[in-house]
Amino acid sequence: MVSSSGEVVADTPPPPAANHTSIFGRVVHAVSAPVRQARRLQGFFATQLPMLAYLWPRNDPRLRAFLALSMAFMVLGKWVNVKVPFILQRAIDTVSRAATAPGGGGAAVVTSGVFQGLPASFVPAAAAIAFYGVSRALSVIFSEAKTCLFTHVSQNVLRRFASNIFSHLHSLDRY
Repeated sequence: MVSSSGEVVADTPPPPAANHTSIFGRVVHAVSAPVRQARRLQGFFATQLPMLAYLWPRNDPRLRAFLALSMAFMVLGKWVNVKVPFILQRAIDTVSRAATAPGGGGAAVVTSGVFQGLPASFVPAAAAIAFYGVSRALSVIFSEAKTCLFTHVSQNVLRRFASNIFSHLHSLDRY
């Protein structure tokens, strides 16, 4: 390359600073991985924390109650859903014990109630199977209750967020 005074100047980039690295002529900042991770987290929280004001409104206790109940139903539903396989295992074990009871499971017969006419060893088995069915139903009920309650919260968040964006866009219009 020729300078304005007519001298031939080499086409080399200036040397990088002490805390920079040059790769293919581009300056790359030498920053450690924990610093990059901290910057990423800082950027994430800078954009996401303001969204919590939409999710947990200060002036609407009804929506906060819906959110808290929705979270409680979510936890209960997951807890019951985790327990269901163990309840089924216990029901199967009870049924197999009743079927292999001495005397073919027919030593004693229930004479009254819902289980009238069944061998007495099958009563715990029937109760265990009924408990399994109830636990499955509770899992579904908790999940549906969570969805139903959170629908109010999510629709309110979307409505307020869209309204704020809409009013902001209209405030940018000067005509």
